Amino acid sequence: MALGTGLSGTGGSHDLYVPEVWSKRIQSAFERNTVAKERGMDMSALLSESGGDILRVPRLGNRTATTRALTSFDEVTPTAPTETQFTMNVQTWAIDDEFISDALSAQTKIFNMGQLDGKMQRSLAEKFDTDMWANYTAITATLGDNTGASDVSPDDIFDALERLDSNFAPKSDRCIVLSPKAYWAMVKSNVIPSGDYSSEKSKETGALPRIGGVEVIMSQNLPAHANGGRVNLVLHKECLAYAIAKPASVMNEHFAARRGTIVGGDMIYGTGCYRAAAGVVLFGK
Repeated sequence: MALGTGLSGTGGSHDLYVPEVWSKRIQSAFERNTVAKERGMDMSALLSESGGDILRVPRLGNRTATTRALTSFDEVTPTAPTETQFTMNVQTWAIDDEFISDALSAQTKIFNMGQLDGKMQRSLAEKFDTDMWANYTAITATLGDNTGASDVSPDDIFDALERLDSNFAPKSDRCIVLSPKAYWAMVKSNVIPSGDYSSEKSKETGALPRIGGVEVIMSQNLPAHANGGRVNLVLHKECLAYAIAKPASVMNEHFAARRGTIVGGDMIYGTGCYRAAAGVVLFGK
């Protein structure tokens, strides 16, 4: 692994304490910490089949059926599909590197080992989620004020679900993604918790119930609009897509000349908006 530039920090050498590759453990921890990964289409298999670092996938429009008379013997004339091309660059190399000095004691080295394992997997998951949610700019349907003048309301969520229905988004694989501010405002409000007919005890547990059968989740990595409003999302899984070329992993390498060890976490992926009509942006505080 190349040394690179701009590395700083103090600590102890990990060359005697840290396994060379933590890929399985780091990948498992990444899966636990990411919110966006399960809410998008995974196109990683297409990438592995085709190779390269740019995906080009057909995007078919909705079809319209017609009526045919039972007594008709005319030749059937097929209609061509409405098709566009979806392109996604799988070129985002997310890294988190730390330089550890040889100066500290073995006890400190062991402590740092456990700390870096957790911190690096979380930082990679947060970077992935941030890049995934950033594709909201391709979604054309928006509700609320992008200046953040008011909170997201229950009516905004219901209107967004209606938009998905009108755009023929399937009922399954939908989700509502709220910022911490919007999420806790919903818990504080009595509108959603008071309609909790599934006994999830929203007030007691702090977990919002499903709204219209749709899961509600919180993400700290939702972006803010340039005008100040916080982005919240109502999505079907086809709205956002991703492909992972290199799963999250952590490696380490000791440099005698530098008297220290570089511990580096990284992954390579791409994200994009596959079907803009399958999402709605809700602006709030």
